[in-house]
Amino acid sequence: MTKTAPISRRQRSHHSIAEGLADTAPTGETLLTLAGYNVGQEFRFAGVRAVWMASQGQLKFDGDDGAVLRVVDLGEPQQAKAA
Repeated sequence: MTKTAPISRRQRSHHSIAEGLADTAPTGETLLTLAGYNVGQEFRFAGVRAVWMASQGQLKFDGDDGAVLRVVDLGEPQQAKAA
């Protein structure tokens, strides 16, 4: 049996964007840290921002107006030390 690699948060955000939320071309990406720990990651697209928070284990998509467009449960709450 072949094991498939888990889909990354970046891939998941791009896949959700491709489902009609915005233009699929990314405009930016930021690691979110607090006291040396990676607490999240932000992916930006035209008109949409996707934020992953490690403590919540989900990608939350917001429009420019602040409205929540979609929440994708990744099922992976965790805490990781930044490199």
